[in-house]
Parts: sequence; C-alpha cells; structure tokens
Amino acid sequence: MTGLTVVKIGGSLLRNGKSYLSVAEEIRKGFGAGNTKVIIVVSAMSGVTDDLLKSFSGSKSALERVIERYVEAAACLGGSRLEARVISELLKLKLALEVGSGYDCVLKDLVLSFGEKLSKILLVEALQQAGVTAAGLNATEVIKTDGTHGNALIKYRETRVRLINYVEPVFMEGAVPVIEGFIGSTLDGEVTTLGRGGSDYTATAIAALLGASEVHIITDVPGIMSADPKYVRSAHVIPEMSYSEAIEASIYGCKRLHPRTFHPLTVVHECRVYVGSWRRSTFISRFSSSGCRGPKLVTFKLKGRHAYVALVGDGVSEHGIVGKVVDLLRYAGLKYEGIYAFAGRPSIVLLFKDQVLDKALNVLHELVVEGVSGA
Repeated sequence: MTGLTVVKIGGSLLRNGKSYLSVAEEIRKGFGAGNTKVIIVVSAMSGVTDDLLKSFSGSKSALERVIERYVEAAACLGGSRLEARVISELLKLKLALEVGSGYDCVLKDLVLSFGEKLSKILLVEALQQAGVTAAGLNATEVIKTDGTHGNALIKYRETRVRLINYVEPVFMEGAVPVIEGFIGSTLDGEVTTLGRGGSDYTATAIAALLGASEVHIITDVPGIMSADPKYVRSAHVIPEMSYSEAIEASIYGCKRLHPRTFHPLTVVHECRVYVGSWRRSTFISRFSSSGCRGPKLVTFKLKGRHAYVALVGDGVSEHGIVGKVVDLLRYAGLKYEGIYAFAGRPSIVLLFKDQVLDKALNVLHELVVEGVSGA
C-alpha cells in the first residue's frame, strides 16, 4: 500500500491509563496528518507478560496485579463503560487459569494473549479521546501462524489475504487500525504467541505483506546504542544500520533487536525501519549508506563463565580490522580465548572469561568511537 506506515508501540511506554493517553497524543501529532495510512501494533502494558507467566504458574498476587492495573487504566480512560468491557476480558482470563496451568503450552499462549488484547482495547479508547478515529482488529483472526506454541512463525501467504480483507474496510472508513502484537493463531484457531521480540515481528510482517514504506518501533530509549551504557559510559545512539548488522547484533545479545524482526523485510518486501523514541531513533535499511562501514557497536552474550563479545559493523571481518582488534587487545593486556571472523559476516566475535567483560567492552568500544575502517 502506497504511503503506509506501521507503528509499533512498546510496552515500556504503557504503564497506566495516563500513559495510553500520552501515546495516543504522540500518534496524533506524529502520524495523524497528511495522506499517510497508519496501522498501530500494540504490546501489553509494561511488566504484564511476566505477571501473566507467573499467574500461569499459580501466582495469585501476579494475577491481582494484572487485574488491578488494567482496571485502573480503564477507569482512567473511559469510566464505567470501558471498565465493564475490560473486566469482562479479565473474567475470561481468570476462567482460562481455572481450567489448568503448569505445562499446557496451548493454554499458556491463551493466557499470555490477554496482555495484548487488553492493551489494544485501551489504546483504541485513548486514540478516540485524542481525536483519532480508531478501530481494533483481532490478531488471532488476522495473523496466522504455524503450531509452535510460545515461538510461532507467521504464515505470510495466509496472513496477507486476511490483512487485506480486514484492513482495507477500516481505511475506507477513515479509521486507524489497531492490532495486537506478539499473538496470532493457527489455521485451526488455536491462539499462539510469537516469542521474544514478537510484537516487532508482527509489525514488520504487516509492513512487508502490505508493502509499507516504513516501520516505526517506538520504545522508551532513543535508538540502538553502540554498547550497553551500564558497562560503557561513552555509549551513544547509532544513527543508522543495515539489516545484516541489526540481525548480527541481535544474535549476540543487543537489546531492542531480534533476528526475526527483519525476516519479513528480507524475504517479502523491504522498507525503512526506525527504532527508538518519538524524537530520536536509529534508521535501519537493507544497506548502509556509503561511508558507513566499519565497527558500529559492541555487544555480548554470557554463557557460563565466559562472554561472547561481538564487534558488529559491515566490513569488520576484513583482515585489516581483525588485525587492529588483535593489536588493541594486546596493547590493553587483554587475553581472549578465541576469535572468530567469517567472510561476509558483519562481526568479529571474541571469547573472554566473564571477569574481564567490562574491560573488554570498553576497549573494543574505542574502535567504534574512532570509526576504524578496513579500507
């Protein structure tokens, strides 16, 4: 669809009723003007999915927190009418939990789906109050997946047909479609969840299948950081990345990114991706612009007593940069237990003992700051 934008709202922005109103106002100001068609993908309220997991494991206090937060938000946004609708959904949640718990993966996905379902209801109401005509779509009717509960894959062909059938009438009425992220259903109707990063995956799949121009993944941070600021004080927001860099960074633990987010954009239809806050973000596209090769970020994954530290950026596996990495570590007195660089992969991966992780991240980040190039 020409001029289509998909906007995914992260759960970190959704904490209570007032935050839904703030998000709705930002959507109105940022995407409510002109001829742009917008689809909103919404996550569960911050912390709710974790509490639903605990509820499924038998925690009554976690369930009470979920109920209290959504009822409070409904009362803040829409009074008794909206509150009654939210309570009706919460009663369905309680009934599902009474049916069973523990190891039933089908029931578990059903329980987890309520976070996004309730969040969608609240955001539609908030958008209406902000002056944006909005209509809720049900992801379980639109997003079709395989049967891998807890980590399902979207079936692109079946989902595209349903997206067109459900979204077009909403646009014809001049409304903004709002749909849950993270959840879908099998062709037989069983509710599924898409795993970590599932809402981002929903957003990019919708964008790819409908031929959107861009996707905005809105969070509470201003973009992808060049390192974890908890370890590296000089970390900064990366202005732009390629799909391959983003995928590689996500494999090695970079926050805010998941490999599956970019799968629909590489196999169906590519579009521009912006990851960050309302005011600032990292721009991600299929290829980095000229002059943007070299190290962009350093990230890590812990495994036992070791840390896999990745220096990520198009071209870093070239011989010149690998040599500079080795020289820098030798000069810093840092011993590594392995180094891996594969032709064509935008990363150099080093294995360190976990006690030197902090120093390793800071030393390697020097290459990011300097913008070392293998050319």
